[in-house]
Amino acid sequence: SVMHNLTPDSTGVMTNPDMRSLGRKPFGIIYNGYVLLDSSSLYQFNIRGKNAKLYIDGQLVANNSGKQQLLPLQKGYHQIALYYITNGGRNFLSVQYGIKGDGMRSLNGNDLFY
Repeated sequence: SVMHNLTPDSTGVMTNPDMRSLGRKPFGIIYNGYVLLDSSSLYQFNIRGKNAKLYIDGQLVANNSGKQQLLPLQKGYHQIALYYITNGGRNFLSVQYGIKGDGMRSLNGNDLFY
């Protein structure tokens, strides 16, 4: 990713992937941490937002161009990496996940660990 070659203006802990609080200036975010899954099953992931990619355990599972991948995952913690770049303006990013056939729910701060 081109973002790995840049020097960050700041670093910190982000407990919820809500980009609206960051204003309208151009920026990029790399979130690295863990997501806790309650059961072993076939999971699906969806992402809404421009220039965004979501990786689970190092595998690209969703991006803003419509890529969605079903992934068999065991109960427990899984590495998550979320990449987001915006040129400013209205910043929006939404990540949903769920067990195939059970519907989707929004990924929020209660699901994320670091």
